[in-house]
Amino acid sequence: DPEDLRARSARLQHAMAAGFAGALRARTLAEQEAIAQAALKAQGVVAEALHASEARFRAVFEGAAIGIGIADLDGNVLQVNEALMRMFGIADPLLGGRRATEWTHPDDAPQTWRLYEELVRGEREHYHVEKAFYRPDGTVLWTNLTVSLLRDADGTPQYQLALMEDTTERRLLNLRLRYEATHDALTGLPNRSFFFERLEKALNAGPGQRFGLCYLD
Repeated sequence: DPEDLRARSARLQHAMAAGFAGALRARTLAEQEAIAQAALKAQGVVAEALHASEARFRAVFEGAAIGIGIADLDGNVLQVNEALMRMFGIADPLLGGRRATEWTHPDDAPQTWRLYEELVRGEREHYHVEKAFYRPDGTVLWTNLTVSLLRDADGTPQYQLALMEDTTERRLLNLRLRYEATHDALTGLPNRSFFFERLEKALNAGPGQRFGLCYLD
């Protein structure tokens, strides 16, 4: 019967279409599940790597013998380690909310703050200077200072990281040795080395510079 044949054919096509649609839906769901599982696994790997990286940084930050400080681009001190706190003779890890720009010193090299401004503008990645700081008790702390720029994932400047080595004792020793080399041990008066050093400096002062000399034995 042609009508019966067409009916059976239609039912067969419908069943095949339903089966194909079901198989396609099951495959899509399986792929989505696989993608979700892969994403979760990737997130887990990233989280583990981030945790391990943070743990390594924390170990270095807390155990380092040199001073380490983190500040924002406005110079607000966010965090310092114990070594830096010992250098400054303080107990407050936030340094009393101070800003890095407050730590000026008359003996700062002229280019120190120019380098600082270039760094916070993102024009340089790091700089290294010898810099003096005032401690809360009024004494002077001399350091070898390295400041690096920290950027976010998009490359935008975000923080600055300072590494400080205390060179105060070394500097005082060098000054003492220099004083002993240029002054008489008994009288404390400048010796011949000091005289010739100053004379050479005066002679090299440049054209148009005049000076007087009086030599007494």
